[in-house]
Amino acid sequence: MNSPPPRPPPSISPAIGGSPLDNSHREAMDGPPPPASVVNMLLHFVQVISLMFVGHLGELQLSSASMATSFAAVTGFSVLLGMVSALETLCGQAYGAKHYQMLGVYTTKCWRVQPLDDTPGLFAYGILQCLIRFLQTQNIVYPMMVTSAVTGAFHVFLCWLLVFKLKEAFRDMVAFLKLAVPSALMICLEYWSFELVVLLSGAVNELGAGNAAYARLAVIAASEKEVIVYVARILPLLAVSNFLDGFQCVLAGAARGCGVVNLGAY
Repeated sequence: MNSPPPRPPPSISPAIGGSPLDNSHREAMDGPPPPASVVNMLLHFVQVISLMFVGHLGELQLSSASMATSFAAVTGFSVLLGMVSALETLCGQAYGAKHYQMLGVYTTKCWRVQPLDDTPGLFAYGILQCLIRFLQTQNIVYPMMVTSAVTGAFHVFLCWLLVFKLKEAFRDMVAFLKLAVPSALMICLEYWSFELVVLLSGAVNELGAGNAAYARLAVIAASEKEVIVYVARILPLLAVSNFLDGFQCVLAGAARGCGVVNLGAY
């Protein structure tokens, strides 16, 4: 009887570090792409959604939005992302060395550095990028994928609401600001004048007594007795000031009603 043919030797996959790849390595290589790529795609998709909706307003609006996006990317986002990329090295090394407490330390340092580069529009994006690097170095990417998907879906609704339903509310904003800014300046100057009187009252009393050194501290601290004496001295002036302020309120209201708020601000 013929003996069965010998079995072929088991195939050996290319080795890494002298050992063949096991099944977990094969699954990691042959499986779907990691969700980190999905997170990056969803984050970029937010900007694409904005441009798509702005395109419905017209060619000029689309060109303006594209130029603004490019300018922000060159002057803000690129610098911000470069600074945040330091977390990939620092947090990655800390996580590999099992110095887990340093992950929060490095992330906090990055948060403190971000305001040096951020404008109000980039501040939230800077915090987001810090959190992304903090989680990615620990292989925690599924929460970011879910939150990015929810954000993208909400952004679609928000753009639809602003472009198709509330677009009339944002037209001719320049004309509104021409009235709003002087009105705000007029109100602020009125309130600031009263607060300035309170702050300077103590300094004036000390300067009148020849105590220049105490005048610097009069605004900060004073005893109850001194406060009573100073209030009693300044009450007549405040009474006259409040009486005249009544005329100012009437004239300011008339100026706002007539649309000549520039005159009131001056």
